[in-house]
Amino acid sequence: MSTICGVALRGGAGACGLFAHPAEAGADAGGSHPAAKPQDIANAEELFLAGQRVDQFHDPKAEADPYWEEALRRDPGDIDANKGMGLLDLRNARFASAEQHFRTALKRLTFNYTTPKDAAPYYYLGVSLKAEGKTDDAFDAFYKAAWSQEWKSPAYFSLAEIASARGDFAAALDFTDRSLDANALNLRAYGLKAAVLRHLDRNDEAAAVLTLARQKTDPLDARLMAEQWLLAPGPARPARSLRP
Repeated sequence: MSTICGVALRGGAGACGLFAHPAEAGADAGGSHPAAKPQDIANAEELFLAGQRVDQFHDPKAEADPYWEEALRRDPGDIDANKGMGLLDLRNARFASAEQHFRTALKRLTFNYTTPKDAAPYYYLGVSLKAEGKTDDAFDAFYKAAWSQEWKSPAYFSLAEIASARGDFAAALDFTDRSLDANALNLRAYGLKAAVLRHLDRNDEAAAVLTLARQKTDPLDARLMAEQWLLAPGPARPARSLRP
């Protein structure tokens, strides 16, 4: 990096700035490079990573799909490629296709009664099934995802949502507590717990949950503020339900 200084033609004070010589600008060769064409990549692991890199960098000139599709062409049961394609399908609301990709990944992950260390496919299978309206199957998938410490909080939160929609508020409260045990900063779980307590007519406890949530997370969260308003004394309001 070099410094260049100059003097203004009018007004006195000089100005200095930093600039990089062309050679210096290109000195760091450790940056990102365009990936090879999918058919030119040697193995499935490199295909998955190439697609992941494209997906993470949001490269407007490339798509992740061709890399993962090539991996699946070579090995339809490839776990990582199925997970990647399933997540792309979820983002694009192709829920039935996402379900199939996650089921394919799990078929290999759970072969011969193996318990997978990575519970992400179970969790995202639950998301896919829930979006398809297959609530009972989604419930089972989320429960299996909750076996993993990494996925306990989001999985139990999703179970709490399903229990709330069923009107089983006692179960929903238990699931929100488990979600918060796994992640004490789960803002959505605090909001849902307050709503469940309100439906159980335990308003003082709901208010205490909201106070704690505002202290520990985001005091400007819309869900927390809405629940605070719903707890506030005032004129009769329309009936409110957690059921869809």
